[in-house]
Amino acid sequence: MKKEISAVSKKLDVIFERTAQKLPGKQLIAHVERGDGEVRWSAAAGKASDGSAVTSETPYFIASIDKLMNAALLLQLAEKKIISLDAPMVEYLPEAFTDGLHVFKGTDYTPKITLRHLITHTSGLADWYEDFPKDGKNLVEEIIVKGDRDLAPEEMLDYVRIKLTPNFEPQPIKDWLGAISANQKGGSGRFRIKTRYTDTGFILICIIIEAVTGQPLEKLHHDLIYSPLGMNHTWLAHRTNPAADVNSHLPLLAAGKPVEIPRMLRSVWGVYSTSGDMIAFLKALYHGKLFNNPETRELMFSGWHRFGFPTDRASVRLPGWPIAYSHGAMHFRLPRLFSPMKPMPEVTGHTGSSGCWLFYCPQQDLYFAGAADDLTAGALPFRIVPAMLKLFI
Repeated sequence: MKKEISAVSKKLDVIFERTAQKLPGKQLIAHVERGDGEVRWSAAAGKASDGSAVTSETPYFIASIDKLMNAALLLQLAEKKIISLDAPMVEYLPEAFTDGLHVFKGTDYTPKITLRHLITHTSGLADWYEDFPKDGKNLVEEIIVKGDRDLAPEEMLDYVRIKLTPNFEPQPIKDWLGAISANQKGGSGRFRIKTRYTDTGFILICIIIEAVTGQPLEKLHHDLIYSPLGMNHTWLAHRTNPAADVNSHLPLLAAGKPVEIPRMLRSVWGVYSTSGDMIAFLKALYHGKLFNNPETRELMFSGWHRFGFPTDRASVRLPGWPIAYSHGAMHFRLPRLFSPMKPMPEVTGHTGSSGCWLFYCPQQDLYFAGAADDLTAGALPFRIVPAMLKLFI
């Protein structure tokens, strides 16, 4: 029997308080909601950017949760046959962006990278955000130390091309998915798929979306997602404004210390939102309300392939086993070893490197959203969401 949130609210409060106190900045927002929206729990701690107390309506930087939005836009374009997921990305991008972007062990695999590779993290492309060059700090660390600045797409891609090394060759993801749909042994034998998270792929997706539509990404976000879903408290950092008045946002931190990088956030199409808007978005997305074809929603939330174990300095911070991915969405289930008495149900959604999360648990019909907005809290969602979910099983 599903437990009501009211029956476990005090235990949720305890988990929240303990988690917030352990964070360097002691700031945290968390929200749990049943699918019908009638039962809710939320908590907030810390000070907003203007010094006011953080509340459950305080906006926060959603980091890579925006991949769900950009994936939805790309899949909408695929539905309209404006793009093909299995077309090479070079068909949609200027040669200056793609030339020599993926040279692995002496072979240039760039022409073989498809849009499906980008949206499923199976391209093997280096991650402009997390991967390290041989000669020192990665690009983000450099900006935090030396000061905020604009990052043009050309600069990010040049950095990947010149400073970083691809992780593997583009994977046979289309064949792997075909094996699954044919009830074969997908994910094993000749269809074993290497998967490594790379923000580079989604930067390319954003560029492609703008190129094929001739419209800025922020306008597409507003017209195709925010406005139809009534997400009036969501906007792109330093590009647009929310449709309604909002409270001062949660400050972005690194190990508890404020980080001021508005120009960088603008450059990467960063998004601010609230837990209420985020849950409204995931409800619509999970139930296929953003798509015309039911098969598109099924594509986004099936065909999961797992990330590997961390093997280097950068991958320790990236999503890894047992997290799995599909077409822009993330899947997570705590292994039985870590929850032998009460196996944890699966959750789907996405997280961000600043310690934010957006998940849905179909088995319990529960939505989880929240944020610490600390760049050192990337693993937080995979601790707090299982702890909260266990209270309902």
